[in-house]
Amino acid sequence: MESLLTMSLLQVWLLIAFLAAVVVAISEVVRRRTQSLAAGLATLVGGGIAGYSVFILVLLITSY
Repeated sequence: MESLLTMSLLQVWLLIAFLAAVVVAISEVVRRRTQSLAAGLATLVGGGIAGYSVFILVLLITSY
C-alpha cells in the first residue's frame, strides 16, 4: 500500500470519507445496541460494504 505522502490529494480525501463512513456505521451499532444487536451489526456490515465499494469504485475511476 502506498504511503500517505505518495497518495494524491483526492485519494487522501476518499480515504478520510471512507473512515468517516466506518465511524458513522460504528456509532449506529452503539446507538442501536439497546434496541437490537442484529440490526446494529447489519448496519455496520452494510455501511462498511457500501463505503468500501464506493471508495474502490471512485479510486478505479480516478486512476484512469
